[in-house]
Amino acid sequence: MNGKDLTHGSISSLMARLALPIFGIYLLQGLFAVVDLFFVGFLGPAPVAGLGISLNAFFLVFALGQAIGIGALAMLSQAYGARRHGQLPVIFQQCVWLTFFLGGLFWVLSWYHATWFIGLFTDDGEVLRQGEIFFRIYAATFLTQLALTVFNFCWRAIGDFITPTLLYGASFILNIALDPLLIFGLGPVPPLGIAGAAYATVAAQGLMCLVFLWLIFRRRGAGLMVMRAPFRLDWRLQRRLLGIGIPSSIQFLLFAAGLMAIFRAMEPFGGEATAGVTVGFRIIYSAVFPTMAISVAVGSLVGQNFGARKFSRVKATILWGMAFTFILLTVEYLAILANPEFWAGFFTDQPGVIAIAANYLLIAGLVIPLTGCIFVATFAAQGMGRTVPPMMTQIVRFAVLMIGLSAVSLMFPGSPKAIFWTWSFSVAVELGLLVGVLAIFWRTVLRNSQEETEGEAEMEGANQPEKETA
Repeated sequence: MNGKDLTHGSISSLMARLALPIFGIYLLQGLFAVVDLFFVGFLGPAPVAGLGISLNAFFLVFALGQAIGIGALAMLSQAYGARRHGQLPVIFQQCVWLTFFLGGLFWVLSWYHATWFIGLFTDDGEVLRQGEIFFRIYAATFLTQLALTVFNFCWRAIGDFITPTLLYGASFILNIALDPLLIFGLGPVPPLGIAGAAYATVAAQGLMCLVFLWLIFRRRGAGLMVMRAPFRLDWRLQRRLLGIGIPSSIQFLLFAAGLMAIFRAMEPFGGEATAGVTVGFRIIYSAVFPTMAISVAVGSLVGQNFGARKFSRVKATILWGMAFTFILLTVEYLAILANPEFWAGFFTDQPGVIAIAANYLLIAGLVIPLTGCIFVATFAAQGMGRTVPPMMTQIVRFAVLMIGLSAVSLMFPGSPKAIFWTWSFSVAVELGLLVGVLAIFWRTVLRNSQEETEGEAEMEGANQPEKETA
């Protein structure tokens, strides 16, 4: 569990090396649900529907994780980059208090309101029963998943991307082993059905969470993520953490709301149209997935170098990140453009669904390269602790999308393509606004032409023992 100084060395090389383990973490996070879904699929459609409904709550957990984790990323990475290592345990301790309080509260509320939550999405009695069984057990993961998300952000802040990846990998392997054992039973282990899938995920994530806790309480590496006495709440740091993180949480929720608005707009065109959008979105999401890893690496690089006042490296990181994501996603869009029906055919053999998915890929996919740049700009702003401007651009995008969808319903009521163009236009608007935000940052926040000299002077001062904050 060693930190990595990201204020020296080749930026492009660092970005590439950091992005690979991050990609592994994102992949494993997504596969947790896929593995459960695969084995539960053998139990029939009602358990599958109940599990799928339960997993909707993950978006709320992820949003809560963003609220704490982004604040932690900004504050910890800047302190680490500025060599203020004495501040790391103090900041990290506040993250732990917030995580376990809010995660525990969300767990209890979710368990208590399980029937109400599942009932929001179905009137089918058997689906409701299966979903409630799964959700009451699975609710425990709202604490463990929140803790893992926040700890992941904290480790990224100090440049350690390997430890979370290894632990996620071990947990994933355990989940694969436990799923069939607990769902179908073997020897003295009775078959638990859908409850077994929930228990398997709780056990796998719970064990990983315990390992993280062992690391922070037992390991005493100087300047790393540890818990040190006195264990006390610091309301000033708590407010600052949430002040940085909550705008990012709102930004994520608005993105999810915009996506739901697209699905709702497609509802009048029937089940095939909705399925086509689902397939198209899954393909685009898979294409964008690698650039998310690059963007997370950008956030950590920017945070440490911003804390070290190496503004030229901050600028170079943003430019390298945008170049990587734009080139990668342009190549991927060209591959989609060559034969969109081929890619849609991986998920369905229905001609009507394939036709809708192909149109979605051609139109919504057109802004895939822009999406990568949006991710980079957003994570760069988060690394600097400036999370309000990206949130404001997302608010404008959401407003543009909703106004556009209302206009489309009146002017082009029978055209799914018009809906897809509206989505693409809203993405272009968001990128334009973010470029403007970055231009302002470039001329104000990153304006100092003597950043390297001043940064080195500050770091030398911060390394003196009497300067550290305990």
